[in-house]
Amino acid sequence: MKTACLTLLIALLGLNALAQDSLEIKYPKTYKAVYKTVHALPEVKDFLTSAKNSKPVAAINGPNNSWHNYWEVQVGLSNLDMLRTNFHLFVNPKTLRVYYLDEYDDGNGLNFKLITLQQWRKWRSTKAWQKMHKYKNGELVTDTN
Repeated sequence: MKTACLTLLIALLGLNALAQDSLEIKYPKTYKAVYKTVHALPEVKDFLTSAKNSKPVAAINGPNNSWHNYWEVQVGLSNLDMLRTNFHLFVNPKTLRVYYLDEYDDGNGLNFKLITLQQWRKWRSTKAWQKMHKYKNGELVTDTN
């Protein structure tokens, strides 16, 4: 059983690496532009530097049909043969504008919400950010507000 699980895990890691390579081959200009854009962000630079002993990675997953074909990027730790995502970014391939996937926004029952980097940078240090919240008239609102 352990051998089967290990074999499956190795196969999945191989598929992830293959997917990364095939994206770079299929969409070379877009892949390179998204890579440069994401790796230039101070948050990504800081994370990759501060977590260097835990094998940090910014994994480019390519176009995501659920999010307007924006390119999905998972920033997280890849140690222990798995990716543990710390945050999700989405990049508009036409404008290279970057969005953050806010997993604490209940989206009025519609999954999660993409917010701009400016909004993320403004709100992530607030107490309300760590609670379930929504956005109302451009402001971060929790149930207790």
